[in-house]
Amino acid sequence: MRLKLIAAKLSTLCCSLICCCTVSGSIISQLSLVPDGSATPPGDRIDMVVQFEKQETKLELFVRGFVVTGEQNESVASLNNDLRWLAKSKIVRDARLRTQTASIVIPYAALKLPVGEHQIAYEITGRVDGRVVFVRPTGLTKVIVGKQARQEIVVSKTEFKTKFIEQSQKVIVAGERVRGESPKTSSHDVPWRTPVLESFSESKTVKVEIPGGFRRSSAFDDATNDQPEDEKTFVSDVESLKGRQWESSSQVLAENERRIWFATNRKVVAADSGRSSHGPDLSNEVSYGVCTVSVPVQNHRKGNLETPSWWTKRNPDKHFIIETKDSFDKKKFIQQLGQKDILLFVHGFNNSFDDAIFRTAQLQHDLNFAGQSIAFSWPSAGEMSAYESDQRHADQSVAALVEVIASLAEAVRRSGQTNRDGEESEPKIHIIAHSLGNRVLLQSLCDINLAFGEYFRESPIGQIVLAAPDVGAIMFNNLSPHAVDLGEQVTYYFCESDAALNISRDLNKYEPVGKMPYFDEGLSTINANGTGTSFISHNYYASSRKVLTDIELMLRYGKRPADRMPPLASATKVFGHQCWAFALENSATKPGSRKQASDGDD
Repeated sequence: MRLKLIAAKLSTLCCSLICCCTVSGSIISQLSLVPDGSATPPGDRIDMVVQFEKQETKLELFVRGFVVTGEQNESVASLNNDLRWLAKSKIVRDARLRTQTASIVIPYAALKLPVGEHQIAYEITGRVDGRVVFVRPTGLTKVIVGKQARQEIVVSKTEFKTKFIEQSQKVIVAGERVRGESPKTSSHDVPWRTPVLESFSESKTVKVEIPGGFRRSSAFDDATNDQPEDEKTFVSDVESLKGRQWESSSQVLAENERRIWFATNRKVVAADSGRSSHGPDLSNEVSYGVCTVSVPVQNHRKGNLETPSWWTKRNPDKHFIIETKDSFDKKKFIQQLGQKDILLFVHGFNNSFDDAIFRTAQLQHDLNFAGQSIAFSWPSAGEMSAYESDQRHADQSVAALVEVIASLAEAVRRSGQTNRDGEESEPKIHIIAHSLGNRVLLQSLCDINLAFGEYFRESPIGQIVLAAPDVGAIMFNNLSPHAVDLGEQVTYYFCESDAALNISRDLNKYEPVGKMPYFDEGLSTINANGTGTSFISHNYYASSRKVLTDIELMLRYGKRPADRMPPLASATKVFGHQCWAFALENSATKPGSRKQASDGDD
């Protein structure tokens, strides 16, 4: 209620601008506020990605600030009483690009704030030839102004430049497909250009007059990893969660709790706690249910999965914890799903049932996914030594996943909703599969397309993400076209340094496509080299902030790779197909000492 009041007051202050907006002009597709004071001069930095309309060549940006005061957030006012602009900027379009990035710095010295604790937000107005084309606010962030003014600040500044490394790379390209015949592939060695970010840092003392000492929470910055631990501050996820819309449930959840649905063909076993659980053995039936997961929002960092080790005590302030688990039949499962999009996660090798639930909760949280999240947990043994049995169980789980996807399709078909244009629309089923889970998913989508293709012609399946596929090129070549037929967009991530897939290579005597580029019509191929956060580089899809941001832009906005730059940094054309890549970071910019959470498959 409090946030609605703030939003209403902010809306009133800028309504005259909003009324002038038109949907035919440029838009901001990404907007983020970096309140860490690292800009020069010290202040808040607003980063944005702007999409131009074809006929537009120049865009003017204007920034106003608003402050929310009072214990109950009851007052909203301009940061400057005369309502003048805090900052202005201009973007001249590169004729070759439709999407461009921009940053605006609001110096702390420009913010005339009284002593005390406040929340501030900025409003960005875009104009083309004097015509307002958009008005976008940032989120509220907290600032504490002390009594003592500061005249100088030590600022560490990191600059980046990009260079390209030339190398030779083996790639697999799908040939022309002929109906009724097995498609052929060809292998090639091609020159490859990999973008690499090089950084150099410098520290300097900045002279600045600030009316009172500022103290801001700061997002964790990998480039300042050598900063003493007691001097680091982090943005609390609790603050970012305020106002977030989660799926309604039968009970009121605390802000650190998530409802994670599950479908599994694991056999039910008796747990030590007396509650039923799911073990590593295969069941002939699929069981359904929901878990309540406690997420350590106060201390969670994006990309981490904070779970307790066997020697540490479970702590809800520090760890993901499954608090409750309820099972019910498929009919009730379908009935309880709401009217929002669904995120279905299919885990890989070396994952227990709890591992699958935890990872799904982390993905929901870090991807800002507001719909229902569902874990399909096939009976992996959850042990590094059980790869061969995991392969058998993965192959035997295809029918179960077909049942689950068909059930979800039934649920979303029955829960049509009205979109912003007043038209009836259905929620979408988005799917993320990892490692050996890709084998289960791809075969399931093949069976669905062959058996129920007509029913899925206007498919309820949205984005399909194939991360680090533990699938050979021949199988991938035969099955991936069915995923392309059913999904709105199919995105495939590979990483040459993925050490976990070496087990598959050594046992199966083929190179998994998760370690090499593969190109085919309708498939978005993404090079994830350098994004891994551990030496195994297998769980980058959930641990790398760049990859998480890339997936979020797909799930929330349906963006194609060309409209996801950043976080994507380059595109290489190979035999008529595009391969997209993130920029690598040299050793000076990589987080070296920060401890990563256990990666499951790693």
